[in-house]
Amino acid sequence: MKRILTLVVGLCLLFSMGCGEDIVIEGDSSSTSANGSSSTGTKKVASSKPSTNRAGSPQTKDRLKAIMMAIHNYHDTHLSFPPPYFKDENGQPAHSWRVILLPHLGENALYQQYDFNQPWDSEQNQRVMKKIPKVYQTSGSQPYTTIQGIVGEGTAFDPTMEKIGFRDVKDGLSNTMMLIERVNKPVLWTKPEDISPEDWIAGKSFANLDAEGHYVAFTDGSQWFYRTTWGEKSRMFLTYINDGEGTYWNHHID
Repeated sequence: MKRILTLVVGLCLLFSMGCGEDIVIEGDSSSTSANGSSSTGTKKVASSKPSTNRAGSPQTKDRLKAIMMAIHNYHDTHLSFPPPYFKDENGQPAHSWRVILLPHLGENALYQQYDFNQPWDSEQNQRVMKKIPKVYQTSGSQPYTTIQGIVGEGTAFDPTMEKIGFRDVKDGLSNTMMLIERVNKPVLWTKPEDISPEDWIAGKSFANLDAEGHYVAFTDGSQWFYRTTWGEKSRMFLTYINDGEGTYWNHHID
């Protein structure tokens, strides 16, 4: 029942996207914990409403929230986060987590059309690619999305691990990032491509960015507006699940 209620809330978010007030959310610590409880703490800064394909859009924040709800639903079912991708026979990325997550986003019919026995860019799967779900529509150029996971060894999307769950995030769910908004390099939503921890820490998601920052999502489900002025050190502390830097992340902004 909890999974059904959470999924309904996530779907309601999708239908309500684009109806926000003329504000930019500076930080939103609302999150859904492993036991379904939630907490909220927000700051708001008056501003004109940005377009849907610009970094920091409230619509992107809502989409990140819905995606993290789906990831938590996946965890309820499988006792782990979704893998960053399914691998082919050579151990290379074959199918993206964005496709794997579809049933938990209320997109089971689209999921059934995707053929995991074919390459992600096969003729059949390209037909699915053209039907990008609204939750991934964060780029002005369809069917691209700006929603990407931080994928690499030691992250919540670690492809070297068989499974990673809440219990493995030793630094704390509210201190560990999982998703970012990467406006300067969107990807085809079905393509198994994301940002590496090295590129994220180096600040490559901020290159040529016409904004003061972009949204990120943490493993506890919360979303925050991450500013370009916050340095490499803070990104390093927030990237890995078990590097011993579990202090509340505001302490690491430099």
